[in-house]
Amino acid sequence: MGTLINARNKLDGVKYHLHRMEQLYPNDIRSFKHEFEAFLVKARSVFDVILEDFNEKFELGIGLEEKLNAKVFEDRSKQLGKTEALEFIRWWKNKKNEITSKPCFNSLFTKRNISVHRKIVGPDLQKIIGEEKISIPENVIVYVRRVDEKPINEIKSSEITPKPTEQPLFKIGWYIKECTEDDVLTVCKKLLKLLIEFLEGAENKFN
Repeated sequence: MGTLINARNKLDGVKYHLHRMEQLYPNDIRSFKHEFEAFLVKARSVFDVILEDFNEKFELGIGLEEKLNAKVFEDRSKQLGKTEALEFIRWWKNKKNEITSKPCFNSLFTKRNISVHRKIVGPDLQKIIGEEKISIPENVIVYVRRVDEKPINEIKSSEITPKPTEQPLFKIGWYIKECTEDDVLTVCKKLLKLLIEFLEGAENKFN
């Protein structure tokens, strides 16, 4: 279970920023955006950093000063005749595509690119959902009855001890326009779960 040291360290950063997002959500959206951007950058880099872990494991010799991506990894594996490394990179590409092709997560990674190269990013939409408690007017009579029987008691609402009027309850949520069923925090939690499964799958299959 100690194979993916670099990727797991990166994943710890993802978890840290998600925890900070939970603390700030939904009220401090300004600070939330900074943690959101950091979360996206680290989450996306997990795919790349795991290549370095397996570059070391399979002894491909790709130096830190060299470019490392799927093509470079695959070409070096072919040159060295590393069959298991080739099997890994095919698995890596398929699993990565399974995650990044989902509309919600694709949108997150697009936001990551915009954040790195263009401008600050954040959620697209805000939803405010309200709940309101109703009170019983004074002129209402409340009947107490057994099922299918005549009323056995009646209570005038004026005889009921009044309770303080409750203020409407509002829930604020921030969303990404491509996936409005879950708020942005829930989407990020789901992405983290998939990244954890991605790392565990790599360790279990190629350890």
